[in-house]
Amino acid sequence: MAQEAKVIPISELKNFAKQYGYDHVIVFATSGKMEYVATYGHTLEECDRAAQFGSKMKDALGWPESMHAIPSRVHALQTQIADLKYYLQKAGVSTPYDNRSPKAKQSTEGK
Repeated sequence: MAQEAKVIPISELKNFAKQYGYDHVIVFATSGKMEYVATYGHTLEECDRAAQFGSKMKDALGWPESMHAIPSRVHALQTQIADLKYYLQKAGVSTPYDNRSPKAKQSTEGK
């Protein structure tokens, strides 16, 4: 009997990247009819790039968009930025982002 597939820990991808000298790692694995995609990037930018590629793989495999994931490090940074913007606005501090065009705001807020 085959061993049951487990979630691929990101720490394993991190170890793989470190051992072999890669900036980011994307893994596609299957177990029966189940498919798995896991990504890792060394820096925040590489983490986001790997996740974007992983999402493209999911699209090509026909996965629903709801299966796209934002890396936890990227999500945490987005939350921190939103919190900082809130507190700056509450304190009456203007930022360079206050006067951006609606199109510029939309292009960055959707990411």
